[in-house]
Parts: sequence; C-alpha cells; structure tokens
Amino acid sequence: MTAAMVGGGFDPLPIAANAGDSVQITVSAGGRDLVSFMRAVPTTRRPVVIRTDPPPGKRDQPLNARIVVVFSEPVAGATITPSSVQLFRGTTAVAGTASLLQESATAAVFVPSAKLDANTGYRLVISAAVQDLEGDALAADTSVEFRTGTTTVSPATVVTVLPDSTALAVGSQAQLTPVARDTDGTVIVGRLVTWSSDDPAVATVSAVGLVTALAGGVANVRAELDGRSGTAAILVAASLAPVASVEVRPASASVVVGGLVQLTTVLKDAAGNAVRFRSVTWQTSNPAVATVSEAAGGTSVVQGVSTGTATITATSEGKSGAATITLGTVGPYTQISAGNGHTCALTTDASAWCWGSVSPFGTAGELGNGTRLGTPVPGVVAGGLTFSRVSTGGSSCALASGGPAYCWGSNFLGALGSGGSTIYPAAFQLSPIAVAGGRQYSAISVTGDRACALSAGGEAYCWGWNHFGELGVGTPTGPELCATYGEPCSTVPVAVLGGHTFTALAAGDSHTCALTGSGAAYCWGRNDPGTLGDGTLMDRYSPVPVAGGLLFTALTAGGAHTCGLTSDGTAYCWGANDTGELGLGTRVGPQSPCQSPIDSNRGVGNCSTIPVPVSGGFRFSSISAGGAQTCALTLAGAAYCWGSNGTGDSNFAPNSPSAIPGGLTFASLSASGSHACGVTWAGVAFCWGSNNAGQLGDRTTIESNVPVKVAGQR
Repeated sequence: MTAAMVGGGFDPLPIAANAGDSVQITVSAGGRDLVSFMRAVPTTRRPVVIRTDPPPGKRDQPLNARIVVVFSEPVAGATITPSSVQLFRGTTAVAGTASLLQESATAAVFVPSAKLDANTGYRLVISAAVQDLEGDALAADTSVEFRTGTTTVSPATVVTVLPDSTALAVGSQAQLTPVARDTDGTVIVGRLVTWSSDDPAVATVSAVGLVTALAGGVANVRAELDGRSGTAAILVAASLAPVASVEVRPASASVVVGGLVQLTTVLKDAAGNAVRFRSVTWQTSNPAVATVSEAAGGTSVVQGVSTGTATITATSEGKSGAATITLGTVGPYTQISAGNGHTCALTTDASAWCWGSVSPFGTAGELGNGTRLGTPVPGVVAGGLTFSRVSTGGSSCALASGGPAYCWGSNFLGALGSGGSTIYPAAFQLSPIAVAGGRQYSAISVTGDRACALSAGGEAYCWGWNHFGELGVGTPTGPELCATYGEPCSTVPVAVLGGHTFTALAAGDSHTCALTGSGAAYCWGRNDPGTLGDGTLMDRYSPVPVAGGLLFTALTAGGAHTCGLTSDGTAYCWGANDTGELGLGTRVGPQSPCQSPIDSNRGVGNCSTIPVPVSGGFRFSSISAGGAQTCALTLAGAAYCWGSNGTGDSNFAPNSPSAIPGGLTFASLSASGSHACGVTWAGVAFCWGSNNAGQLGDRTTIESNVPVKVAGQR
C-alpha cells in the first residue's frame, strides 16, 4: 500500500493484518528511500493525531481559516467537542465549534466563532477525551502552536478534481488532485479538502485523495471544501485493455489572441473499441503561441497567446494524438445576438463564436466553448456544428443547418429544452446539446430562463420558465416543476395553444409575442405593465391579439415592453415606460400607475397597454429590444437607441430615439439590457454599452458609449 505524507504524517489507509504481524514502513522522496523500519501490529491500537492544519510552527495562519485535525483511524463523533478539541490564546479558550468534517470519520474541524487576532500566537490542544469507535482514548494529548498573519481566506466557490475520471485495475492506486477557487477565481492552497467515495467496496480514497481500487465497478470520488464539491469517476476492473490510439478533435482549429478553444480526445484499444476513464496529459509545442490546460473528461482548454501556429499533443498510456492550432482572425460576421452579459455571432462559414461572461464564479457554459471560462474576446463554439441563426439571453441557442435547435449554458428552469436536469451542477451544458423532440425550426428567440421557436410549419413551441404563463400552454402552474423550490416550467418544447401559425416571434423576460403571416401581433405571459398590448393589465396564458389592429413586419420583446415595425418603417411600442423605453419623448405615462389588478406589488409607474408610435418620425428597417432599452436601424443603417443606459454613458438614458455616436452604418443589430451590438455591411462586428463581463469583446471590461470593434477581426 502507498500513502501520501503531508505535514509529517501518513494519512490512514486500511491494511489487512492481525495482531502480532509485522509491517514494514518505507519513507521515500524523489525516487530515493529515506528510511525503512518494521513495526509490530499491537493487540490494542489507540488513535493518534497524524497531522493538523495549521501544522506546528505555522506563522501566517489566515484569520478566518478553519482548523483541522486528522486522526490515525475513525473516531467517535460524540467525543469531538469544544472541550476535547480546544484553541487557546495564552490561557484563554477561544470560543468556537468542534465536529467531524462532513463525510469523514478521521478528520475533525474547529471553527472559531470570530476571526482570530492578527499576528498573535495560538495553541491547539487535542485531549485524550477523543475516542475511537471501540472506545479507546487518544494515545496522548497533542498540542500544536501556531501564529496568525494578517490575511483572510475566501470560501471556495468552485471545486474540480483532476483527473475527473480514471480506470484502475483491482489493487492499483491513483492520486487525485483537487483544485478549489474562491470568488475571485484564485486557486485556494493550504486548505484541507474532505474526500469520500460513494462506493468504498469498489474504491476507497484517503484523506489526501489517494484512490485504492478494491473490486470491479464504478465509484464516484468526491472532494469537498466549504460546501462546494467536485467528483471523479473511478472505473475498476480485473484487467484493462491498453490504449492503442489517441485522436484529438478537432484536428485543427483557429483561435484569436486571448480566445479559447476546447479539444477532446477519442481513445481506442487495439480492436478499435473506444476506451474511457483513462488519464490524458496535454502539451503544447509553442507556449508563446498557445497554452493548454487539462479539463474534464479527457478534454483540454487551449488559449491563444500570439500570432502563429502550435501543435497540441494529447498522450495516454504512451500513445499520442495531436491538433494544430492557428492564431489568426475571425469573420466576416453575418448575424449577432447580445445576451445577458455575453454575445454570440455567426460568421460566413456558419460557425458560432461567443464572448463575455467574465466572472470569478465562472460561466454556466453560455459561451459554448466546452468550459466554464469567460473571455472578453471571441471563441468558437465547440462541437463543429454550423448554424443559420443564433439567439442569446441567459443561455444561448442556435438553429443548425436544416433547422434542428441546439442550446448551451444554464439549464435552470429547463431553459435548454433538452429534458436534462435543472439542478446545479448538472444544469450546466458547456457545449451545444440538441433540443428535445427532433423538430425542424425556422426561428428561435432566447431570454433569461426561457426560449421559444417556430417550427417549419409556423407552430410556436416554448420551453423553460412558466411562472407567468409565458409558455402559452394555458396555465402558469406547470407542466413541470423545476429547481429545488418547484417553479412551473417545461424542460422540453411544448406547443403554444390557439392553433395559430406564425412567421416571427420574440421572447421577453416574462412574456412572448409573435406575428402571423398577415402581420397581426399576438402576445402572452406577464402583462402588469401592459407588455402584451391588449389594453389590459391581466396576465394571459395563451396568445391574445394586440389591440389597435396594426399590422407589423417585425417584432421585438424587451424586459417589460414590446415594439414592432409597420410596413412603412414606423415603430410602435407598448408596455413599461419608466426609463423611456417606449420612445415617446417622456417617461411619464401615457398610463399611470400600471399595477397588476391581482397583485399591487407588481407593475410599474408608467406604461402603455396599447401600441403607441415612437417619437421623431423615423423610418426604421429593423428593431431590437432588451431589458429596458430599445435600438433600431434607419433605412440607411444608422443606429438609434432609447430607454435605459444601454450605451455605457451614465448620463445617456434618452426617452426618444438618439443616434449612436461614431458614424457607423449597420446591416443588423441586437440589443440586450446591458449592451448592444451591430454588424456592418462589410461583416464587421461592433458593440457598445456595459462591459463588466467582457460582452463587448474588445479584450477589456471597460464600458463604452461608442461602438468598439470586436477583437480578432481583420
């Protein structure tokens, strides 16, 4: 048996032995034996303290860190108390709680009630009141002295285990490595992670992540810190077919400087059968051009550094495969969609590229790059699919060639429509997954936790959140219940009631609207600020006609307002107007107050429950709403916006159309609640507005009130 040595002690491993047997112990380092000795197995074995965190003599202990004690064998939880595990400052006991670490019988934790004092000496005392499961007391009292520094530690927000899967023959071992990150994305070091196996009959794991294979089967080994955990799947078999070949997919990829791309491996044995649960190592031929880091499931994440070419090699059991990474440019773009903190766009080769979602907490996969990493520059969506249309909100969806829909990102409340789990962490889909049902779609629209699409025949289908009846299924109470608190939702596409056929649709935060072939507008969902335009403030659970009899050629839905264009390019809007998103030249009225008749806490102060013309007499060719702002293009391609601060200028929140500075003309544009983007006639993408998550794609997180060119283009 092999055990790791941490802080001068061996973590416990079970060894089959009887009283009177002898056990040889060898300590090795750097491939050299340092000491070897024999020990007889005693008749009675009393527990001892193997190690502590902090170790003896530590001089910079964080002020808010937990204090951990590891014992030589399982101990009785009832004997771990603030009296048996005590912390002293001088002769004064420090208040706190003591207990076994979660899912560990060999480690105890003392949590001080308040932060420790800086630059102060403390003494940890573990007394003989601690007993093992047979009632034997600790062999001797243990005292550990340490000194605090001045820093504090942040709790872990993400824990991963590397490798995340491995295959072992019975009797063999493998070392797992936990990687924990705090809220700033900084790797946490020097903290004791709790390890556990969900099937210790198949594989056990030591207190430092050393896995021992015992019997055939699969065990999931978990590493936990601060309530966050990561897992690794361990396949145990009597014998394992060796890896005979390694293929890296894609075999080649283009990356912009600072961009990310995911590589995956396909491992096969000599008979050509795919093999799993094998360790894969990655290497780059030119780290000055592209770096590579290991990710889950035998994958890697490559990041572009500078212009050039690099070969990325994957090796497993002595066999290798490679991919060529070329650092270059992306574009021209054909379509763009601004989401909630991220942006996606399609290029002329129909590939999808996304950027943004820069956050210390990681993404939910909405960039589709196979990772939870955000980036302020474009990165290609993994999977090699080609798309005809992309739409973004809280997650991202796109229509592939031929019409099948794919989504990626958070599946909270069923937003991906894939029928999968909506509970963290299984809800994160890091690359495109097919929407359930296998239908062909002609249009798709994504919002925060919902999406809707039109079938090839014009039937509307929606999936995701249904709290206000925005799925259009006649009720706000189902058809499923998602998340831990049972929110109404559907995890798969459901047909909108009414028997209508539509040519276009738009999903807002809590409502949905669509156009018939004649241009008649219908809406459904939440209506307390007049979002549905039917002249009332009542929620509607299936499509109702928009009042006024106007016929529209285009329709868009924002957070709590809706806008449309008539055939002559006149813009009309309805719904909330507290930030001027209706473009009337005022934030007052035309109706007030606009509160729900069933809940006085719902609604806004100013709104219109019917379509009203946008001021200024403009003629627009396209229109896009997001959050509380609206943007539109004139017939000449000039961009105008109105409503909330979507331009990045804290002084710019117009209540009538205002020209976006810069003099650019666009072929298309897209607005979200925080930013907007446009594609010029030459296929060049520009974005403006908030940039806190890198959603402008200009390599920064600095907002801009003028359009900035998305990085990586020619």
